Amino acid sequence: ALPISTILSDFDVVDKESSFLTDKFSNIAIVQGKLIALDSHRHVGILETNLEIKYDKICLCMGAKPKLINQNPYVLGIRDTESVRNFQLKLSRARRVVVVGNGGIATELVYEIDHCDVVWVVKDSSISQVFFDEAAAQFLFPVLLEGSSKKGEGPLKRIKYTLMDYKDLSGNSKGKTILVVARGVGADGNVGKDGGAALGPDWSSGLDLGGQLKERRKNVCVESECEVRDILTPEDFLRTKRKEADIDWPVYALLSNGKAYGCDFVVSATGVVPVAASDLSLCGKFNLCPEGGLIVDDEMRTSLVDVYAAGDLCTAAWKGGTELWFQMRLWSQARQM
Repeated sequence: ALPISTILSDFDVVDKESSFLTDKFSNIAIVQGKLIALDSHRHVGILETNLEIKYDKICLCMGAKPKLINQNPYVLGIRDTESVRNFQLKLSRARRVVVVGNGGIATELVYEIDHCDVVWVVKDSSISQVFFDEAAAQFLFPVLLEGSSKKGEGPLKRIKYTLMDYKDLSGNSKGKTILVVARGVGADGNVGKDGGAALGPDWSSGLDLGGQLKERRKNVCVESECEVRDILTPEDFLRTKRKEADIDWPVYALLSNGKAYGCDFVVSATGVVPVAASDLSLCGKFNLCPEGGLIVDDEMRTSLVDVYAAGDLCTAAWKGGTELWFQMRLWSQARQM
């Protein structure tokens, strides 16, 4: 990155052939493959092609995958630029969506969506509890109903990340946004599936997140202190013999408080979980946090000798930090580190 001022820096992300690095640096070799086993005693990594690669030190950067509430075609995860494109396309034909989650992406979705009714399912007693206390959440709730005007943005007291040459689904240019497609973890949680560039904190800027309803103003219904218990097809919903009148939805979300909502699709904005170390056949065991992240010290070392971890895969567990900082597996936080 090229620093321009105290809070402004400029860097370019471009898509290039891997030979660009190998031609420029003779000490770099790039191997395409999936790591399936790690023998830390012999210092050997084994790929799915049975190719063995010896190492002196190894750094695991396998990332995280969306924590989807249900493996269902009507449940969408938002993880990268490609999943946002898919969401945008489905939203353009939607009348009602159910948003599950209470973090940053869920809050932004409820705020940005227009021309579509929203049912917001949160497990806490108030909305956006990660960021606001209950009183502040009640004060800000009317703003969610008004939605985003996309105009008159004032100055920001943080770094803002923008893309260049982006075009939305209708082909209209939204400034200049370059999207880089990479191999990684798809929004459905499958490792190695095609995905897009990871979302930054300004991922919704310039996007048209409009539904099918004629009125721009939306109805937002918040269901607090509950979770989605099941996802039902119309046939399964009819067999429950519930008294709800609306039976013309492609999918139904059954909540833990006993209520059921028909919708066009469900957005699972419930965060990410590290790609499990159990996906690897290991000679030696990692120290893991409860959510599955590899515990690392202040030098990014795991519990295995000469094995390091970085990114969403790891969990910061070093001592001497401040109580005001905690790991959130956010793009902006990774950039700061």
